Amino acid sequence: CAAPAAPADSGDAAPDAAAPAEAAATTGGTLVIARPTDAVGLDPKVETTSPGNWVMSNIYENLVKLDTDLTFQPALAESWEQVEPDRWRFNLRQGVKFHDGTDFNADAVKFSIERIKNPDDPGRSASNLRPIIAVEVVDDYTVDIVTDGAYGPLLNIMSLVYATGIVSPAAVEQYGEDFTRNPVGTGPFKFVEWRTNDQIVIERNEDYWGEPAPLDQV
Repeated sequence: CAAPAAPADSGDAAPDAAAPAEAAATTGGTLVIARPTDAVGLDPKVETTSPGNWVMSNIYENLVKLDTDLTFQPALAESWEQVEPDRWRFNLRQGVKFHDGTDFNADAVKFSIERIKNPDDPGRSASNLRPIIAVEVVDDYTVDIVTDGAYGPLLNIMSLVYATGIVSPAAVEQYGEDFTRNPVGTGPFKFVEWRTNDQIVIERNEDYWGEPAPLDQV
C-alpha cells in the first residue's frame, strides 16, 4: 500500500537543538616559544634584551602594571597616591610570598630599587631611576618614593620589569652574582632551569597570590 502522506507544514519551524555549552578554557600543558636571542641575565639589574624581559615579566612583578588600554592598574601595590609633588606613597599587597617562601614587603621594595641605583654598582637601567632620591619605608606594607621634584613618569617607571621588578632580598644574598641565573620573584611563574643558548624553562607558581597561570610550563 501507499506510504502515508507527510504531515502538513504548520509554518512553525522546529527549534534547533541547543548548541553545546562553550568548552571550558583549557589549562595545563607546556607552551614552547622560539626566542631570537638568549637572555643576558634574568635579573632586573643586568637584563637588556627583549627575550630576557619576556621571561622576567613572568617571574618578577612591579608595584603597578599597564593594562591593554595603557591604564595603570594595581600589582604588588594595591593603591597609591601622590601625597606631595615629590612624594608618592604605595600601599602594598599583604600576604604575598616570593618563590623562595620569604615575605614580600616594603623592605623588599626599598632593597630592589636601591640595588639598581647603587652608585658603586649601578644596574643597567639605573638612568631610569635617576629622579628617585629616596625610598622610605613607612611600615611593613607602606613605602614612599621621593623624587627630586614633581616627576610625572614615575608610575610608568614603576611598571617596567627591567627597572623596578621586585626581587627577593634573601635570594640575592644567597646567590650573589649567580642570582642572574637563579631568579626569584613573586610572579605567576617561577624559574626551573636555563641552558645557555638552548632553553629557559619556567613553571607555574602554585602559591601565586593572584589568578593562577593557565599553563604548567613555558
